[in-house]
Amino acid sequence: MLGSVNVPPAAMPQCDDPSRLIANPAVGMRGTILRTGSETNGELFEVEFLVEPGDWTGPDHIHLRQEERFEIVSGTLRLRVAGREELLTPGSTRVLSPSTSHNLRNDGPDEARFLLQLRPALRMEAYLRDLWRAANAGSKRRWGAPSILQLAVIQREYPDEFFYLSLPPVRALKALLGALAVLGRARGYRASRDQRH
Repeated sequence: MLGSVNVPPAAMPQCDDPSRLIANPAVGMRGTILRTGSETNGELFEVEFLVEPGDWTGPDHIHLRQEERFEIVSGTLRLRVAGREELLTPGSTRVLSPSTSHNLRNDGPDEARFLLQLRPALRMEAYLRDLWRAANAGSKRRWGAPSILQLAVIQREYPDEFFYLSLPPVRALKALLGALAVLGRARGYRASRDQRH
């Protein structure tokens, strides 16, 4: 776990501010950004997510430089960490160190709500907006990703924030995505370069 930093909890989800809403219908997730890096001096990015029944956060993946904390508010989620699964219920919290393979799935009958905190914040808000904007505008793969060429361009813009697949090794993924990013840019794909933190 990274060094603990006391960041006070957000007062209330700011659901009435449309600029704080993000969504990826392809995976049945929508969220409200509670705190950004600019609001926490770069320490924390926090989102409240709603996950529809049967949907998941994508394939097993890792965050290279960020600690991830989940807190289940309602419903149930199945967390897979390094191939082992556990059921998270309301009140459950889990903290994952950087480079820990994981994913979440709502295999319950009801919508699940959870708080996600990533430390440090890096440029996570901009990354999620770019990733989900591209996914919503393009390919609707079952895990809600954009086309592989668009994904490669986004990885080149956000190498520290990118959700890397657990396998193959990150070095191999970076090399492959780097080559594909050249082709993606030649075809006109761009990250939005939204620099909000």
